[in-house]
Amino acid sequence: MITGLIDGLLSGLYTVVFDSGELTSPADYVEIPDLDGDVDGEYELIVRGVSGASSNSFFVRLNADTGSNYGIQHLRGESTSVLGGRQVLTNWPIEFQGLGVGHIGFSRLHLFARSGNVRLMQEQCVDQVNGSVITDMRVASGSWNNTSDKLTSITVHAQQTNGLGVGSRVILLKKVDELSGLKSGGLDIKGMAKNTWQLVERRTVSTPVQNLSFSGLDGNADVIYNIVGYFVAGITAAVSYVLRPNNDSGSNYGNQFMKAAATSPSAARVTSATFITMGGTNNVDSVSLSNVLLYAKSGYVRTAIARFNDEVNGSNVNEIWELAAVWNNTVSNITSLMIDGLSAGAIGAGSQVELWKLNL
Repeated sequence: MITGLIDGLLSGLYTVVFDSGELTSPADYVEIPDLDGDVDGEYELIVRGVSGASSNSFFVRLNADTGSNYGIQHLRGESTSVLGGRQVLTNWPIEFQGLGVGHIGFSRLHLFARSGNVRLMQEQCVDQVNGSVITDMRVASGSWNNTSDKLTSITVHAQQTNGLGVGSRVILLKKVDELSGLKSGGLDIKGMAKNTWQLVERRTVSTPVQNLSFSGLDGNADVIYNIVGYFVAGITAAVSYVLRPNNDSGSNYGNQFMKAAATSPSAARVTSATFITMGGTNNVDSVSLSNVLLYAKSGYVRTAIARFNDEVNGSNVNEIWELAAVWNNTVSNITSLMIDGLSAGAIGAGSQVELWKLNL
């Protein structure tokens, strides 16, 4: 079946139910009303926060619940320190450091929303971005200790008055299965699958190459990209697989990561990198799996959240990484994304990289 624009969702994916757009005036909060968590089941909340005040932070409340009903366990990388913490709070903090005016945070929060049991949340967060400096990044898991009330609203708050500054954006997706059981055959979408993730291009490697380029993009229109990479080593040397918007190889990137190798955790902050790391291998046929979420629209520095395993050989997984990154370029429209192995033939046969965009 060949179709043009599809308004909504293709079965089993996520569809956009709310988009604040980039705020044109500062606000204390952004509310997402009229939800039905029992029907929708799962939500994904994406927040790009631009701080409009000093000593600021951003947090979420469900059903405007201000009680001490939010439990959180987090793991955080700050410079070279790996830190953990457990708290019971009156909200769910999504960017929790003391943000200054113009500082940026970027968060991806997954919420299991149905009543009947404690509601659970998982989050990746880029915290306090200032130019190419990222103060810290974290992953967190937690709960909303409410088993009975139907989830009907999600509100993103700033700690300070007008703390959600100009450029902040709140997007909510829900998981639905509207086409379940429909016998439609293949859908060859020629236009836009509106309000959902749509595959831009899938690149499969049959002969080893150094890089793969996705060109003809419009980051200002597409806003958010998700890059999913499965890398097979093409050479015997250790390889890093990296991402470069517009193939910019200048020292215009910052990152904060934490990783674990066997029983040893570590963390580091880099403020003048020449790329965003998204995977690695260490000998022929070792593999790496990567997922990167990139806020691509210009006007502010571009932020990214990445998770990948590194140097997988059979049943031996050498490392796991959580990485927050920034491309310190506020002006250029992203028209291409370069995936580079930095050495000839580094991206081996069997590798596959998918580029998805979120149609808003």
